[in-house]
Amino acid sequence: MLNIILIAYVALCAVNGYLGRRARIGFLGFFILSLLLSPLVGLILALLFRPRGELASSA
Repeated sequence: MLNIILIAYVALCAVNGYLGRRARIGFLGFFILSLLLSPLVGLILALLFRPRGELASSA
């Protein structure tokens, strides 16, 4: 059971890294930030630090 939780946690961190790949700190920065803080905090930061035009073009 613990293995599944750990895999899900790392997978969510990887998703956050993917979302933040175009920001200044990039994929690895957001991935490590999500690992250290939490995937939820990493997701919020990844969405806050997105380039301005990216949100409008993805809708």
